[in-house]
Amino acid sequence: MISMGPHNIAKILQCPEATRKAYDDSKSIPLNGHGGTSHGTDSEGRMLPEWVEIRSKKGNLFHAFLQYCAVKKDGFSSAKQLISKCYELNDWTDEFKAEMLGVDKKLEFIDYSKNRAKNLQFNLEDFESFFQYDFPEDYTKVTWSHEEEITGQFETPIGFWKTRGYIDLYGKINDKIYLIELKSKEDVTSPKEEWKNQLVIYEKMLPNMAKSYVFWPLDTYEISERDHVNFDKKFDEEISCEGCYLCKDHLR
Repeated sequence: MISMGPHNIAKILQCPEATRKAYDDSKSIPLNGHGGTSHGTDSEGRMLPEWVEIRSKKGNLFHAFLQYCAVKKDGFSSAKQLISKCYELNDWTDEFKAEMLGVDKKLEFIDYSKNRAKNLQFNLEDFESFFQYDFPEDYTKVTWSHEEEITGQFETPIGFWKTRGYIDLYGKINDKIYLIELKSKEDVTSPKEEWKNQLVIYEKMLPNMAKSYVFWPLDTYEISERDHVNFDKKFDEEISCEGCYLCKDHLR
């Protein structure tokens, strides 16, 4: 059995009963990996519908492209040139594929379309604007890494929870730490609760204070103290589930 990662814990926190069960289970599970699924299957090994596969590939390319922008020296300038060449060829160029595979070696490319390339261009411009106008540091002086492993435990009102996960972008300058989670959902106008939960978990696992952000195509959100307070409230033992898709008691 594999320990539940922050991404899945963040989702399950929507149900108080499922949360308490997952917490109890976590105490007997070793930190020997993170809960993922094999390509093309769900958590029970069933084949996924084609539209889910396409959405997954789009999301992975979105992640790799923006991680490339942050991690590579002059990444934004380089990424703009890569996309421009894709426009000219009317396809993903070999150079573009090689650079993206350098970020995510498991990346599978969806069929090229000008609309998909244009969306990546828009995502790049929005991400660059975030760094230029909303980020508190000169981002070029921050040391960035992607898929940084964070392992350990975080404190909750009912005890410590062991977990292991990988943050999309991890930045460090002097004693300051910055975390960025990238979300590819295009139809979300405000940050989902599970996104906030995920970053609160990562913040709680780190020995130093961190500033954390969720970036998605329509906006950016900074994690606040209020999010930490709301997070702790999810462990209120007086609250019971009134019936949700996460709670197994209500799926029988």
